[in-house]
Amino acid sequence: MSIDHLHLKGFKSFGSSCEFSFSRGFTAIVGPNGSGKSNILDGLRWILGEGSPSALRIVRQSDLLFQGSATVPASKEAEVGIRLSGADGTASLRRQYTAEGGSVLQVDGVRIRMQDLDEVKARFMLEGEDFAFIGQGEVSEAIHQRPMQRRHHLELLFGIDRYRRRREETNIRLESALSEVQRINTLIGELESRREEIAPEVAVAVEAQGILDNLEVLRRDFYFSRRFSLEEKERGLRRQRQLLQAHEDLARQWRNLWGLAVRSGEERLRSQGFDESSFLAREQELASRKDALRRQAFQASTRIKALLEDRADLGAERKRLGEEERVLRAEWDRTRSETSALEARLAECRGALEARLRELEESRAFLERERLRRQTLHDEHAERSLFVARTEARLRALAAAEAEGRNELGRLAGERDRLSAGMGDCTLLRCEEEHRRLVEEHAASYAACQKDAAALQQLRRERMRQEAELDALKSNTESSLYPEPVRLLLSASRLNRMRSRPEVVAEVFSCPSDLAPALEAYLGGRQFWLLVHTFDEAQEGIELLKQRRAGRVTYLPLERCRPRNPDLRFRLPTNGVLGWAIELIETRSPWESALRHLLGDLLVVERYALGSGLVKEGARFPIVTLEGEVFAPSGTVSGGRARQSGGAIAHNRQMAEAAEKIEELKRRMALVEARLKRSEEEERRLAGERDEAAAAVDRAKDDHATLQRALASVTASLDRIEREIAEAAEEMGILNSSLVEAKQRLDLLADEMAELEELPDGEDPSSAVGGLRAELTLAEERLRSSRAISERMEREHGALTVRLSAILEELGAGKKEEQERRAVLADIGREYLSIRRDEAELKLKLEEERGKVRRGHLRLERLRQREQKATATFSALGGEIAAVSERLTAAESERTQLIELWDDKYPYDAAEAREVEGGRDLTGSLRRLERELRALGNYNLGALSEDVSLTERVDFLTEQLEDVRNGVNELKTLIEETDAQVEASFSRAMADIDSRFNALFQRLFAGGEARLTLQEEGTLWDRGVEIYARPPGKKLQNISQLSGGEQSLTAIAHLFAALEVAKIPLAVLDEVDAALDEYNLIRFADLAKEYSRSLQLIVMTHRRTTMERADLIYGVTMVEPGLSRIVGIDVENYR
Repeated sequence: MSIDHLHLKGFKSFGSSCEFSFSRGFTAIVGPNGSGKSNILDGLRWILGEGSPSALRIVRQSDLLFQGSATVPASKEAEVGIRLSGADGTASLRRQYTAEGGSVLQVDGVRIRMQDLDEVKARFMLEGEDFAFIGQGEVSEAIHQRPMQRRHHLELLFGIDRYRRRREETNIRLESALSEVQRINTLIGELESRREEIAPEVAVAVEAQGILDNLEVLRRDFYFSRRFSLEEKERGLRRQRQLLQAHEDLARQWRNLWGLAVRSGEERLRSQGFDESSFLAREQELASRKDALRRQAFQASTRIKALLEDRADLGAERKRLGEEERVLRAEWDRTRSETSALEARLAECRGALEARLRELEESRAFLERERLRRQTLHDEHAERSLFVARTEARLRALAAAEAEGRNELGRLAGERDRLSAGMGDCTLLRCEEEHRRLVEEHAASYAACQKDAAALQQLRRERMRQEAELDALKSNTESSLYPEPVRLLLSASRLNRMRSRPEVVAEVFSCPSDLAPALEAYLGGRQFWLLVHTFDEAQEGIELLKQRRAGRVTYLPLERCRPRNPDLRFRLPTNGVLGWAIELIETRSPWESALRHLLGDLLVVERYALGSGLVKEGARFPIVTLEGEVFAPSGTVSGGRARQSGGAIAHNRQMAEAAEKIEELKRRMALVEARLKRSEEEERRLAGERDEAAAAVDRAKDDHATLQRALASVTASLDRIEREIAEAAEEMGILNSSLVEAKQRLDLLADEMAELEELPDGEDPSSAVGGLRAELTLAEERLRSSRAISERMEREHGALTVRLSAILEELGAGKKEEQERRAVLADIGREYLSIRRDEAELKLKLEEERGKVRRGHLRLERLRQREQKATATFSALGGEIAAVSERLTAAESERTQLIELWDDKYPYDAAEAREVEGGRDLTGSLRRLERELRALGNYNLGALSEDVSLTERVDFLTEQLEDVRNGVNELKTLIEETDAQVEASFSRAMADIDSRFNALFQRLFAGGEARLTLQEEGTLWDRGVEIYARPPGKKLQNISQLSGGEQSLTAIAHLFAALEVAKIPLAVLDEVDAALDEYNLIRFADLAKEYSRSLQLIVMTHRRTTMERADLIYGVTMVEPGLSRIVGIDVENYR
């Protein structure tokens, strides 16, 4: 295992991004004190989960952020990343901290919790990183550690601390078990004392119980006797009632005969076929049909009228659109013609511009040739003047000089006037004014960029805060709501420790916030079920839980889901019903069948009363209210309120809302970023124009300075020539002849130069073609405008054509519907006429039938009078039967009461009852036993049950005491086994470390010896580790008695020996060699180089000897107060 790469940004003194690629052997990080080397070790500790402020050398978490320097602003975010590699592959870890969002940890781009980091560290053998990361001063701490502190460090390194924690937990359980033994013994003693206390009451209760048993026998005989006599009485009353019932049957026959005659008469009336209600119903039916036909006719006529009006409107619109289409087509044709003309004009402009550019090029070539010829004449004039000056006598040269001086005075005076006029030019002022304008526009554009950047930063902070809240909600949902086995499986899935990807039921759907309590109440523990596709995926998770002994979970494979559907046949009320739960939630694919399996037939209502009413009406599906009352199909009702508000579904709803807010912030960030990009482009354009204007100002200032220098030169020349003329005035008489000759020669040259014509000024190319370019640009703009108008007209024409087609279709459909409506009106008229004829026939038939009915009623009345007389006779016999039945009921009631009172206690036997009835004085015996019972006084039958209960409890506690004693013995055995295992492991580790420690000590000191020993006093667990060493030439003594350099070298030997025995894959050492002299430093460096072949060494140092052994060197320097930078060093050149 090794650390391949380290990334620091905004962390402590590393304000900008810094990258480290470490060697698998020996990497040295060098730099002076205070350069920030130790911050690299702090970064490694922080990303591997360290949170202690003292270990990270901070006071508060915000101290991790870069605080800013003279040139680099303070950082809002601290970021550290590393890439680990090992036998199981590679992993990239990144940890970020912001003041708003706190700390965020990711593994391979997936965010994890801090407790999940231990599993990643275990994969790469980094559990002992506390021992492998040695910071400044920690070597000194190792020297001055107490023996027990040194032992604890070794236990942590070799994993023995787990056994210590297990033994402490076992001791606590043992103390609890011993306390339980004492408690049970005390309780047994108290129960035995209570048995002795109630013994007299138990004796009286035993005697009373004997009397009560005799009373029970007599009461049984009394019950048998009384019940037997009541049964005999019942049999006599039943015979009398049977005789009266025979007379009643005869009377019933006469009543039935007359009743039959009455019904026969009624049947004859009905057989006449007259049923006035049917006639009236038929009449009402015909009236209803007429009303329905009237309404249909009104609707049809109204619709025909509406169709005619729509047809008129559509016709008008069709006419108007046709006119618009003709006008638009003509305008479109005209626009296309204009476009063709503009295209031809654009081609002409381009040809003219190209011809004009060719002419300008030829003109520039001619002017260049003419300037070269004139320059040649000027050069010849200068050469001739110089020749005359050299060959002529001094006198003639002086005369010529006087003449030239006077001419030069005039020329220089003109030049001075020209330069003075040039000094008054306003070009510099115009350039400066343009520069100021561009500076102001650029400042405004820059301010807009800063405003947009600040808004973007604010949105980013808000997004990070929302993401932090979302992560907190996710962490809280898992840590506080999900069961531990569910959390373990989800964590294993996120870390790719499982092939399957289970989903929690509460996370695969979303619902409104007011619906969450209802679904949580209905689902209960089912909301934590895990959804998978197959049984094989479920088996994988179950096997993992078995291996970890982490508990149980419930899986719901999709292949076993049986979706349930709402009962649409059940009529639901219109008010108070929210709907079927499956229709009120949003399901995430592909889990819809699973949710239908759980919630498919669940109905959600508002109130308890409505839910109970639906159940009473026969609802056979589950019902839940908004407050969480659940009506199950089995008939149970559950409800109430939990102490904790908000379950997993509510938290998931909050997480969904937070995710929506994050998406909205991302959308707003995209808009602001686009606006910022445009502002930055505008700012860059203005910055370029501003720089060009600044360059123009500089050029104008240079030209102005050149004019000033030229003017000063001309003024100096004037002064010089005037002095020369004054000096030459004295020699004018002698130099006349030489002066004449020189003037003649100069006149000849002047005449020849005067014959030259003045060259025309070169035409400015930009002004020559500017008009043509403007005309070309105008033609292009007109062409684009014409094409845009043509395209717009084409779109409008297409829209008009579509609308005209739609109008034609609507007209055809309206005409067809009108024909159908008129046919319907004709059918309605015919049917209405038929109904009027049926009404007339019905009235005639009704009058005939009513006469027949009146005659049948008179005959029926006489039959009913005879039926009433037979019914009276029948009723009298019924009264007699009722009286007998009442006496029989009384006897049966008394017998029933006896049965209810005594039969459960004394099961009745009829044969035995006859014998009891034989003559025993049951009443006297009962009274005698009752007197004996009263003579005993107050007795407590509860004492008997209490005595039995006490006996049973003593027996139970005795068995429990035996079980607890067995448990105590098992705990003691476990402690003894743990002690033996720890003693063997720790002794073996101590022996291995002691051997390597001695060998390394002898190598570093070139002799001597060193030992690790356990203290003599104390138990196995309380014996600390002492270090004794004997450098060459000295006696064996404790490490605290050695010199400073010897202590450091001894501690280094101890640390390396422990790392080697524990097989730690890497070590990070921060200036552990600072206290060593040169001689011992060489030994340490050679040792570190040798160990780098088997483990990765990252050493912070400023010692040259250590640097020379490194495979890779990074330099750390503080370029300015508070800002560290890294410098790559070529190891070969350095050596």
